[in-house]
Amino acid sequence: MANYSNADLIEATGIVQRVTPWIMAASSVKTSDAAVSFRFEINDIIAHASGYLEDGTLTIRVLVVMAAARLLGATLNSMGEVRQAAESENAVSLLAQLIRFMFIVMALTQESVIVANMTFRSRDDAGVAQAAMMVEFDNAAELAADALQADPYMKIITLQARVSKLFADLHRTLPRIVNYQFAKIFPVTVIAQKLYQDPSRAQEIIDENHIVHPAFAPMSIKALSV
Repeated sequence: MANYSNADLIEATGIVQRVTPWIMAASSVKTSDAAVSFRFEINDIIAHASGYLEDGTLTIRVLVVMAAARLLGATLNSMGEVRQAAESENAVSLLAQLIRFMFIVMALTQESVIVANMTFRSRDDAGVAQAAMMVEFDNAAELAADALQADPYMKIITLQARVSKLFADLHRTLPRIVNYQFAKIFPVTVIAQKLYQDPSRAQEIIDENHIVHPAFAPMSIKALSV
């Protein structure tokens, strides 16, 4: 890091110290041995950020704790908060910009892994998640383009293309939510039997349609396609 001034290091260190705590907050498992080790690593990065910037080990250290946060229960929303914290930073120097986009790209990568392992009930549910993620990718790519950060920009749009393909493949395997019309009011278990030959699926019909009494389903309902 000899090419960077002391002011550059101070600015980049501040970004690390402000964004890294969001990685700790992203995890949901707090009491295991792995969680204790995770918190130690986070605090170590915060305490020694300047030194790790200078010796070139910061990137791999942040990569390790990002992956650990995901394994310790980080959700799409909580990992998104890490990315948003980095996006909100006003980086001026080249080093600070590099560190800012390091966090953004790594967070997007972990978000992509999380969404790849999510289970979607229908194409509609997957479509909502896809639309939200594409907006986040577009926003991050625009930030990188505005900052003239070509390498992060290419990483972001490459990752976006992979996630888009993942959803395209997923859509082909999932049922749709469709409208069904019945001639009279039936109990929900009867509707589940009529649609799926499985009365145990009555609860998903209740949940989808906010049915108050399972003996009296409305004649028009929404349900997964057969």
